[in-house]
Amino acid sequence: MDTLKKIGFLQEFIILFLFILLINNYFGNKRPVILADGKGYYEYLPSIFIYNDLSFNYTDTLVSEFYDHKITSKGYLPLIEGNKVNKYFVGTAVAQAPFFLLAHLIAINNPDLIADGYSLIYQDFVFYAALFYLFIGLFFLRKLLQYQKVSIAYIFAIQIAILFASSLMYYVVRLPSFSHVYSFAFINIFLFLIVKYSITNKNSQLYFASAILGIILLIRPVNGLIVLFIPFIFNDAKSFWSAFLLLFNHKKKTIIISASIIILLISIQSFIWYLQTGSLFIKSYQDERLILSQPQMFKFLFSYQKGFFVYAPVFLFLIIVGTINYVRFKNTWKLVSFYLAFIITIYVLSSWWVWYYGASLGSRVMVDYYGVIALFGSTVFVQRKILFKLLAILLFGIFAYLAIIQTYQYDNYIMHWTSMNKERYWRIFLKTEDKYKGVFWYTTYYPKKEDLFYSNSITNQPYLNQNPKTILIDSIKIDSNQTLSKQVGAKLIYEIRCSECTDKVLVTIDDTNRKNKYYFSRHLFYGTQKENFSGTATINLKLDGYNPSSDYLKIYLIKQEETSEIDSFNIELFYLD
Repeated sequence: MDTLKKIGFLQEFIILFLFILLINNYFGNKRPVILADGKGYYEYLPSIFIYNDLSFNYTDTLVSEFYDHKITSKGYLPLIEGNKVNKYFVGTAVAQAPFFLLAHLIAINNPDLIADGYSLIYQDFVFYAALFYLFIGLFFLRKLLQYQKVSIAYIFAIQIAILFASSLMYYVVRLPSFSHVYSFAFINIFLFLIVKYSITNKNSQLYFASAILGIILLIRPVNGLIVLFIPFIFNDAKSFWSAFLLLFNHKKKTIIISASIIILLISIQSFIWYLQTGSLFIKSYQDERLILSQPQMFKFLFSYQKGFFVYAPVFLFLIIVGTINYVRFKNTWKLVSFYLAFIITIYVLSSWWVWYYGASLGSRVMVDYYGVIALFGSTVFVQRKILFKLLAILLFGIFAYLAIIQTYQYDNYIMHWTSMNKERYWRIFLKTEDKYKGVFWYTTYYPKKEDLFYSNSITNQPYLNQNPKTILIDSIKIDSNQTLSKQVGAKLIYEIRCSECTDKVLVTIDDTNRKNKYYFSRHLFYGTQKENFSGTATINLKLDGYNPSSDYLKIYLIKQEETSEIDSFNIELFYLD
């Protein structure tokens, strides 16, 4: 038992070590990681500590290593009352702040680093921040499960499942700037403090819990829904109502102090809004809102598009076995209090105007609540026979394998980011081969002849059929004084004979300083999964940000199959409407 306790102290480090091995040997390390919504969450840090500009005017002219900020900030810096306002709440930046400040300290003291808030060192330290909060979330999950009398070995299995059998991986390795891993950590801390308060009734536990709740609200206000699960934390109705009555009848001062702590923390956001607009409260999300009259609960849980239980079935399993156990032992309080909170949470989250929350791997907003679901399902490891427990661990392994494959698919354009359905899901089920990359991203253009502004045909067969080799097909810079006013499309047409059909095309765009601004590699049969093919095939591309009058466009053929033969390779560039 002492040995197991020592392992328990180290097990979060072991899990992180396994996770880093998975990243290094399977997912790979990609930068930047401060992307999309995550860039909005993070933007407070450089605006305050580097540019001293909470009006975000510096984004109009700043161009850094990974971003043209005028373009990348459009989605999260709306104009409100004539002022640029970050639509996202500041809590994620608060959680990231120690890592940002350390990165900035290193950058300003190293002449080889760029201290602009966005360079590689800042990207890396946001990833380190996510790893740290993942560790914290897993640590407090262990502490929670220990209060449930789950043995340390089974806790380890649950922790492995929560990370490796879910979407949590993706929001650490690829999108660590998003809010979810931070919410996962702070919600688990909050639940742990409530558990301790339910046992000790100490005011200090309630004050700490209030501070953590304030941070949770500052990260994502909707995650205040976690308070609905407080009754579930108590073992029975009697202990809950006793604590409730003691608090409200004899600890009014404690309530006032706790409420003050919460208000003080969430007022940070109001203070920022006041500095920006002169108002303490604004609708930063503008027309984006909850539509409570139109919840999409079934789709939210079970759809192939983003269903929580479809892309993380481990949680359906945990809810089912938790339900069976509480019914079996007639613990109505635990059963009813959990389901009431869970149903209300799903109702609210599925009422968001975009119920699937845009591009995401599964239901990303449920990452925040993984801990409480694990707590509900953990009873199977306390009250069931060992054979059932071993079967549960086996299922955890299967669910983890599925989630790792799906994370790879999502990261490599095999799974579509927003438009999955039943047919698509099963078409790529467990598929990771290159020929499936981009299978649902394929588009066809029908340009007008008058929009064609460049064409070239390469028919040198010995040159095209070097094996295996990366072959430069064309290097393009249009000698023109015209400024680009339209988006550019490229049509690549090639005559090919192949059996495996694994060859690729690589497209790069460099600016006038020869600095890369666009890089994309695609399978020659992007979206069509051809084998044993002979004939004409086409790739259509939108060349994002390409200005033919100033940029350098290069197109390469990556020969991977020795037996493939290409007779000709034609390139057409045209303006898109």
